[in-house]
Amino acid sequence: MSDPTAPPLEDYSHGTWQCARAGCSNDSAWQVNWRNPRIHTLKRIKVWVACNEHVEFLRDYLDTRGFPVVVTPIGTYPDALPEVPAS
Repeated sequence: MSDPTAPPLEDYSHGTWQCARAGCSNDSAWQVNWRNPRIHTLKRIKVWVACNEHVEFLRDYLDTRGFPVVVTPIGTYPDALPEVPAS
């Protein structure tokens, strides 16, 4: 069920999108879905798009900062992100 107060999700299912890794101009194949639990509600999902070469780098970058992150194929979204225990 979608949250009417959440910002709309970008539609990455059509067209090509450039990888979010600095300096990379490859087309993206993956969505790195994440949120910063200190400032975002549970319903908020931020998205970086990534090519095959950089998807793990971007996922690991967010994961090491304690952000919940789920990688999905471009154009698909997780129902939710994992909850992070309060620090």
